[in-house]
Amino acid sequence: MPETDPSITPPCVACGSDAVIEGAAPSYGGSASLKITVYTRPKSALRDSLVGRKSVASDGSARVCGDCGYVMVYADDPRTLWDGYIDQLANDLED
Repeated sequence: MPETDPSITPPCVACGSDAVIEGAAPSYGGSASLKITVYTRPKSALRDSLVGRKSVASDGSARVCGDCGYVMVYADDPRTLWDGYIDQLANDLED
């Protein structure tokens, strides 16, 4: 297997291999983008049926180890997800 430059492509965190594929994305029936979603309102049967759950999302990307198959997923906009998570915690306290 060809070697990669660890200063450009860090090794796999699971097995240490340098065979890491950058920019991988899952395919969902023709869409090759990954969405990472955080719900800003906690799940509640009553709330889900009346107003639906609110969420925030970020595109994402992945790195896949070519040796062990470990997948590392990264959010492109982690701050939006964090803010949504904080909203979720605040809403949990209100309920």
